[in-house]
Amino acid sequence: MRHNRFPLFALALALISLFSLTCGLPRLNADEGHAVAIRYWPGQAVTVETMWELHVGFRNDYAKGILPRLPDLELATGTQRSNSAAIPDRYFVWPGEDGNQYMLDRKPNEARPDWTRAAETVNPSTNAIRFSLIRRAGDAMMTLVSVDGVRILETGGMPTGQILELLKSDEAQVKALAGVDAILLTATEQDVESLMALTALLNPRMVVIPAAWQIEQVGESAVRNVPHNTLAVSASAAAPAESASGAPSEQESAEGSGAAPATQAAEIPAAAKPAATTFVALADVPYQMSEELAGLYARKETACKNSREVFAKLSAQQMSFRPDDGTHTPRWNAEHMMGRELLFFSQIFHAADPAIPVIDLNPQQMPDEYVAAHDEWSGAEESRQMLRVEAFTRRFAHLLDGQDLDTKARGSRFWTPRALLKQMERHYNEHSANVVKKMALSGWPEK
Repeated sequence: MRHNRFPLFALALALISLFSLTCGLPRLNADEGHAVAIRYWPGQAVTVETMWELHVGFRNDYAKGILPRLPDLELATGTQRSNSAAIPDRYFVWPGEDGNQYMLDRKPNEARPDWTRAAETVNPSTNAIRFSLIRRAGDAMMTLVSVDGVRILETGGMPTGQILELLKSDEAQVKALAGVDAILLTATEQDVESLMALTALLNPRMVVIPAAWQIEQVGESAVRNVPHNTLAVSASAAAPAESASGAPSEQESAEGSGAAPATQAAEIPAAAKPAATTFVALADVPYQMSEELAGLYARKETACKNSREVFAKLSAQQMSFRPDDGTHTPRWNAEHMMGRELLFFSQIFHAADPAIPVIDLNPQQMPDEYVAAHDEWSGAEESRQMLRVEAFTRRFAHLLDGQDLDTKARGSRFWTPRALLKQMERHYNEHSANVVKKMALSGWPEK
């Protein structure tokens, strides 16, 4: 008997230890920890993409045919834009006579983002992006983009020498930009001497240059070469530790909540002076998945799309419907699916790039313990939350490059990339079917 009881005791002890590990580690809920994607495209084009799935574009006309989607906003210089129907809403031309700070924001349950003067913005969400026009020179402009605790200086395609001349005469502006998280340079010509002077002036955490410059060294610093066009930057130099064990429950092997909101839209203070600047040479060609990996992603995303269509038509009241049989609300299913995908993929991505934190937004497993993260969200917003996680998983898919699809992924306790993607596909299908069944139960709200 003693021989038979020991394995049960050991198993119980292991489960207690796993529970303690899951509960004891911090959960990343702060908006300022999220990774912001910087992406270079042909023709000096740039996009900045947030976890809330807001896209901002600079000089995108040439590259618009290869962008994953059209930006929510494209910035340009010149006179006040006309109201001509030929100019899409997503374009904004900085007016010379107006204030130089604006905000792009899309609040939950709103289908479209708003573009407003920062001084006139009322109760901005934590997802808002602040834009400050720093300098303009003809058709070029320098813009400070602040979101998720990150400050990015987009330099308008100007040569580094011109940027230096525009900035160094303004001591207050230089002080305000000191320690900026990333400076984006896209000029066609290189000037290493001016680059070094600009770096010394602003002391940024990171300087991103075009891979076409073919520079291997800046002063004593080696340049990190990225063979594709996507780079993650986040507020903290030291990314948070894993927030949960990520172990599957008895009922499933993969689930999730959603992409997180963004940072406080208030003025973001200058970061502390970094010890050294990192130089990154970024290509303008998107990462290309292998045919096998692309197929796995496509099947997962088809299942997610079908699931989103189920939730998108439901009201907030229907999302929060509690069946008499004691099973979960539809909202729990949405949070659960997204939380699992977000946790498992962010664990793997974090192991490859510490700029991407581990994010755990999983709801409690048992119905009587579950508290909705956003009980005011409509089904359409929960659907958008699912799409945000899907976009995150695809945006940083390059971090799976070189990994054997059938070997446990670095950063994961048990998932291979193939098994995880297949489980996500099954998971969306199963939970969507469960929600459809709830619609036939007694007490289902008509609206």
